[in-house]
Amino acid sequence: MILSAEILKEYSDVLERLSAKFPSVDASGILSIVAAGCTTVMPGVINDQVCADPDDDKFLRAAHGGNSKTIVSGDKHLLDVNGYAGIEILGPAEFVERCLTERSSTSEQHENRGL
Repeated sequence: MILSAEILKEYSDVLERLSAKFPSVDASGILSIVAAGCTTVMPGVINDQVCADPDDDKFLRAAHGGNSKTIVSGDKHLLDVNGYAGIEILGPAEFVERCLTERSSTSEQHENRGL
């Protein structure tokens, strides 16, 4: 998984708003857990606005800069630009289904070979 500084900033802002809305929930460690599982990349350059919501372009820039071919998001504006610059945008359920299908297929291949 990849992350850029601008994505990390957005996640931090969201967590601050959620913490203010739900003060009994300790969200302080969430950002560090997310960041620990990611590689931080320099965003690629995209000269024109791609998404209807220009704030969503940061995810395309990160994918471009990190040479990622897939973004997993339920955001409508990102889903609408599926295929931009060869980047596939998958909804979370579709991503999980694809992973499970691929895992199942790999297991069956190993079983058929006696592995």
